[in-house]
Amino acid sequence: MRRLAPVALFSITVIWGWTFVLVTEGMELVGPFTFLAARFALAFLLLALLLPIA
Repeated sequence: MRRLAPVALFSITVIWGWTFVLVTEGMELVGPFTFLAARFALAFLLLALLLPIA
């Protein structure tokens, strides 16, 4: 378990850093409001699938 911690931290850091590149690229393709609307819509759909109301 202790050997996986550095790998996990490195992986999370790489993914977190890569999101800055993705956001920058996305903002160049569409406007900021469209980009935010798409992000929130995607988050809503994923949460609606993962947490259905009983």
